[in-house]
Amino acid sequence: KRVLLDIPALAAGLAAEHQPGHQPAAAAATEERPLLTAQEQAVLALLAEDLTYEQIAAALTVSINTVRTHVKNIYRKLDARRRDQAIQRARELGLVG
Repeated sequence: KRVLLDIPALAAGLAAEHQPGHQPAAAAATEERPLLTAQEQAVLALLAEDLTYEQIAAALTVSINTVRTHVKNIYRKLDARRRDQAIQRARELGLVG
């Protein structure tokens, strides 16, 4: 790090890292980003209404494969393996009513 401190443009950034309460840029960006995308939120809401994948695809005018991809991402992000687990977790997080 010493060599990097000799480069003025990098020195300011490295010095800031050592300030109390400093948060790395990646961590700050993660906190601002919602857990689910808008499309995943829409799919989740329809899952919670007990719609089939086909019905969700028709309602959102997307392919069934797109719905499957969104559901897979929702399950991963909510650490769920089944629809009921995902919906329960989403309710706990306030993502669905």
